[in-house]
Amino acid sequence: MLNGEQYKSLLTLPKTSSFISGGKCKSLFFSVVIPTYNSEDFITKTLETVFSQTYNNYEVIVSDDGSSDNTVEVVKAVFDKYGHRENKILINSHRGPGVARNKGIEIASGQWIAFLDSDDQWYQEKLQKVAEYINQHKEYNVICHSLLYKDKKKQTFLFL
Repeated sequence: MLNGEQYKSLLTLPKTSSFISGGKCKSLFFSVVIPTYNSEDFITKTLETVFSQTYNNYEVIVSDDGSSDNTVEVVKAVFDKYGHRENKILINSHRGPGVARNKGIEIASGQWIAFLDSDDQWYQEKLQKVAEYINQHKEYNVICHSLLYKDKKKQTFLFL
């Protein structure tokens, strides 16, 4: 969850570099991969922050790691509410978050993969800022970044 001190965001990895054509980038398509386990109490808010993005060229993949609560049902209900895009849910046996994340990557169709933990939240401009950065820095194949809070009124967005 956002805690006001530091929000470690995602590691964004390219699935392919074929989106670069003639030195210009076409509209980038992201696969948002969310591994989850027993997240029924907070996954709705996480997904709502994804579906409220100002940048809308993405798919959402929730990869459940064998939850024993109602996580899958909650995710399906949120997907029904935001049914205007391709949403995927994977139901896996409990093997840990790394396996769940990798299963999501396997079915991703995006040119870039954006990871989001099921208890974290994004600002509305998150994917827009990442897409702009990618378009300005085509030489990078991996982008890792953090959002650091200076205080409650001022925020600093850093790319590392």
